Amino acid sequence: MNDIAKNIRLFRSREGLTQEDLGARLQVTRQTVSSWERGQSLPDVEMLARIAGALGVGITQLIYGEQYESEYARGRDRRIRAALLLGGALALALLLALGMEEAARDAYYRFDITPLRVFYPARMACFLLAGAFAPALLAVWKDIRVRSLRVRRCLLLAGALLLLPGIGAALCLFGLPIAGAWAVRLLDAPWLQLLPGVLLWLGLSR
Repeated sequence: MNDIAKNIRLFRSREGLTQEDLGARLQVTRQTVSSWERGQSLPDVEMLARIAGALGVGITQLIYGEQYESEYARGRDRRIRAALLLGGALALALLLALGMEEAARDAYYRFDITPLRVFYPARMACFLLAGAFAPALLAVWKDIRVRSLRVRRCLLLAGALLLLPGIGAALCLFGLPIAGAWAVRLLDAPWLQLLPGVLLWLGLSR
């Protein structure tokens, strides 16, 4: 609450506005603005958004302060590199999977497991990377980090658990070919393969 009060005062002063000027923009009294800046009352979420708009800052900057915003902005290059890396890996996996798709389809009906041993892991990697690439790309422009360590651990655990059946099916193709082929068929659900990538990315980002 004190941080928000300090930030409202800081950004109002930076804009060269008096408490009365800001109050007029927000259609509230000068006393209300003064109460916010002294920490005696706290604006609701809707009003915080209006204050941020009136002061020309983001709502996260208004809540957490300029240092928070600048730290996140400084990490933008790293997030761009991560998104490009995931995009490149996704493109390679996609090319491999598309190149093997027809051979894998024919091999399935001929009970020839060899092409499936390449196709299915490549297809699985496509969905996993696509699931991670979507939030990584969004994070370049918007802060979607999960700040709670406990929640991030839960997301990592959920992502790993959802990933295990697919990994097990892929491994079965080498050890138990027929069982692996049936397992691959049963687990061939795009959402089941996309979701782990999303969860793992959110769990690892901070």
